[in-house]
Amino acid sequence: MSADGERNFVSEQLNWSMRCESELESAKQWAQNWGACFSRITTVPQQIKALEEQIKELPGATLNTNYQLGYPKPTPFKEYAVGPCVKKSIKEEDVRRLAQQLAVTNGTGSKK
Repeated sequence: MSADGERNFVSEQLNWSMRCESELESAKQWAQNWGACFSRITTVPQQIKALEEQIKELPGATLNTNYQLGYPKPTPFKEYAVGPCVKKSIKEEDVRRLAQQLAVTNGTGSKK
């Protein structure tokens, strides 16, 4: 109503229709957001089956896993020969020779 007591039926009808549309839309949104919690689907396999059925209804939709979407195809490991380990005893002479080689390569040049 306006200040002088007249009613604007057009604006009241517009407000009412917008309110009804808002209520219907919020009911749809609630069902999408919370419907899974209150539906008859109780197990995970049933939920998966229901979602797969929804995907089949969508035109052009495919079901891809994260592995199919984001990871490159794996390459096999290099193969190495596997055999018995041969343990060689280290002699004191070999240790001195290696120490001399390291001293020369490090620039100290000292030989003991």
